[in-house]
Amino acid sequence: SNKYMIATSDAEEVYMDGDFMVHKFLTSGTWKLHSLGSDATFGDKIEYLIIGGGGSGGCHYSGGGGAGGYRANNAYDQTVTVQDYTITVGAGGSQRTSNGHGNNGSASNAFGLTSDGGGGGGAHNNRGRDGGSGGGSGHGHTHGNATGNGSGNRGGNHQSHNCGGGGGAHQRGSDQHSNHGAGHGGRGEQCDITGVPKWYAGGGGASGHNHTSHAAGGLGGGGGCAGGPGEDGTGGGGGACEGPSGQVQYGGKGGDGIVVVRYKVKD
Repeated sequence: SNKYMIATSDAEEVYMDGDFMVHKFLTSGTWKLHSLGSDATFGDKIEYLIIGGGGSGGCHYSGGGGAGGYRANNAYDQTVTVQDYTITVGAGGSQRTSNGHGNNGSASNAFGLTSDGGGGGGAHNNRGRDGGSGGGSGHGHTHGNATGNGSGNRGGNHQSHNCGGGGGAHQRGSDQHSNHGAGHGGRGEQCDITGVPKWYAGGGGASGHNHTSHAAGGLGGGGGCAGGPGEDGTGGGGGACEGPSGQVQYGGKGGDGIVVVRYKVKD
């Protein structure tokens, strides 16, 4: 019998990193485990990264979108059996095209583990939505909270017309921080499962009054204010919008999520 497992998939990227095989799913698909190996650790155990789609930013005095929920075991401790595993990669929340709160991202799921989509950013009199990480506060309402399905944090608070950033996997969205300073998105988490250290699941930046502040997205693919999109493949939240008076601008879409599977295939 083999020392290590044998698997195939329809992931967009399948490649070797040293002695390990990496399957990177950018959209939903199937990971097929054909046989287990005899090695006590690597014969039947994998490492994973599972991130939901980010929420989109709100529109009009609005908060940033929350990042998708984040799960990474950073170890080979997830036991698998011979079967076809359905891999669900959540899409980012769609762009908000009228005044109101952003849209939640969709959940990602693999190996019985779910990471919720991020919460849409709040807007004028619209609460930030709950999600993997919560959407930031828009004017006149409160932030969204993290659901607990995947690591995440709540969105930031608003004051006057300056709004809160979307929550990220590592920290909550920032509150507005000055008279015309909107809150930036919360920082995400770093993971090297693909073979390259990368930041994931950052929150989206919020909008400020008078269009003078440009709140950045959180490290990990969060979109900046002025409706910047979350980065696909990171689950980053979308940026809020606040166009000049009379000019329509929309909150940025959330970044699509990702699922990565890593396992040992040779000595």
